[in-house]
Amino acid sequence: MLKAIKIILIIFVLTIVSIPEKIYSRDNLQYRIMRIDNSPSGSARRFTYHVLINPGTTKNDMEQIALKVLAQAQKENPFNALAVGFNDHAALTGHGFRFGRVEFAPNGRWADAGTVRTGDYSTLRMTNLLREPDWDNAFTKREAKIYARYNRTLNSLLRNVNTQEDHHQAEITATQRTLKKYRITQQELDNIFQRYRR
Repeated sequence: MLKAIKIILIIFVLTIVSIPEKIYSRDNLQYRIMRIDNSPSGSARRFTYHVLINPGTTKNDMEQIALKVLAQAQKENPFNALAVGFNDHAALTGHGFRFGRVEFAPNGRWADAGTVRTGDYSTLRMTNLLREPDWDNAFTKREAKIYARYNRTLNSLLRNVNTQEDHHQAEITATQRTLKKYRITQQELDNIFQRYRR
């Protein structure tokens, strides 16, 4: 009986010791590259990596992820300038970067991409344009889809816009179509827009 109690105590102590390791070993550097855009400027190769991150990821984590993507890109896609932007839902890919971006460019200036040979990283500098995510205001999957749908609709309507009045009408039309499709109120849509940058 005493031997059984000792074994149970040893197992209990080992369990307690291992619990903090499991709690704090969470890797917030997990990410997925959703898309790579090539935006050449003359002979300069400029790439933008659209990265999906997990809830709980911090601004510092995103900076570390950007450095990982940088190392990967240098091996796979020689460039003159590179941007790494972050979102928390796949639906937001191609609709801006909710949490900002990191740029790697000659002298830290995107416009200087054409001043170096492709693959010459000797003057490469990082510009951090990230925001600290407010995960208490995280989008739901549905909200991300609503935001993306509005942007898709608006971009489609803006293709034929010539005046400021046309632009304003396109925004109204995109809003009306989004409200109708998702059966939400103007206030709910406004709330999504306001929270996008948090």
